[in-house]
Amino acid sequence: MVKTNREHLLEIGVIGEVTHASVEVPYTTGWDGKPSVSMGRGGIVYNVKPGDPCFGWASGDHVEPGVTIRGTEKPSPSDCALAILACIGNEAVVVSGEGKGATGVFTGRHAGSDDMVYFIREDLEKLAIGDKVQVKAVGAGMELLDYPDTGVSGSGGEGWQACCACGEGGARSPHGLRHRLRLQHRARGL
Repeated sequence: MVKTNREHLLEIGVIGEVTHASVEVPYTTGWDGKPSVSMGRGGIVYNVKPGDPCFGWASGDHVEPGVTIRGTEKPSPSDCALAILACIGNEAVVVSGEGKGATGVFTGRHAGSDDMVYFIREDLEKLAIGDKVQVKAVGAGMELLDYPDTGVSGSGGEGWQACCACGEGGARSPHGLRHRLRLQHRARGL
């Protein structure tokens, strides 16, 4: 078990609204010169969940699995508390609409302001564009107590424990080390 400062992290409620699907350009040209409609960003994606293949979807481009939510308290969603404080593994609860009370998991962020939450299919069917989803944000400021040179960003306490293991040589992801970055150069995620 990796020791963290989890018991000292604040848990703060942040909220977002389920977005409509986003189509930035009606048609894009593929590698073969043929036009296609690019879809997959935003909205409620019923048949793709985290862990599914990212290739092979007809017209799928930047597919965001599950539900995409955005903060609305500031003009730019990337400046909202949701985009800044929510972390992978945080609990999410639907607080309005027919799906009220359904619980899910915050799974990540795409393009700075598209925040993604996974709900089971039964709960996805009850959601609508504009429904509000509250995330119990916890994880900002997390430290690995036995590994002070290892930074953590964008992963909540429970999300971190689910993704990492500790063994000979220190904290490791079961997916293997991809790159070493200086702490000041890190991005969101593990």
